[in-house]
Amino acid sequence: MTHKERQCRELWGAIVRRRDRRCILSGETCRLEAHHIFFLSQRNWKIIFDPDYGVLLRKKHHDQAHGRAEEQEEVFERIIHIILQEDEQRALKILKYKNEPKKPQLVDPPFPIIYQRLKEQLNQIEQTAWMDEY
Repeated sequence: MTHKERQCRELWGAIVRRRDRRCILSGETCRLEAHHIFFLSQRNWKIIFDPDYGVLLRKKHHDQAHGRAEEQEEVFERIIHIILQEDEQRALKILKYKNEPKKPQLVDPPFPIIYQRLKEQLNQIEQTAWMDEY
């Protein structure tokens, strides 16, 4: 992994953590990990670095999300059900990607552009964070 890719992944995780703050499945706030809803092995940088395709999970749930195929599907279904209730547009975006044919990415990601966009998103979240307190 290159330095730029690592920076992008760290920013992605920071956005997911700052946005969600608790496990989407249990509501708990300890032992949280940022989870890519779709596996990184798909190598689709358009979704890998899009925070809409990420959630916070407790370690226990994150392990299940990467466990046996049945567990993975069960966790996905629970996650998408919750997102559907909270943000229908985001849920439909996730489901659309899940159901479309996957194409390999042949072009290297433009990490400087991705980094800048993620940085802007994190700044936006932090500028409105004070509203979460009320």
